[in-house]
Amino acid sequence: MSGNEGNPGARGVLIVTCLSTLVVNANTSAVSILLPAISADTGMSVTTLQWAVTGYSVVGAATIVTSSPTDVQWPAVPIE
Repeated sequence: MSGNEGNPGARGVLIVTCLSTLVVNANTSAVSILLPAISADTGMSVTTLQWAVTGYSVVGAATIVTSSPTDVQWPAVPIE
């Protein structure tokens, strides 16, 4: 475990990050699979709903990309 000896919480952060990524991907996949049923319930076209799912994915990706420089600019303060 190179690099994590001084920070015991690093493994927990990695696990939470991986699980949250899995949940977001599963959520997006489930919504994409259920688009025909959602379309039938709401009366909207599948194409319009696909645009909404794509917009959701783009906003999520933009948040991830912009959060990295924010972490460098304002690093987390350790809680003791």
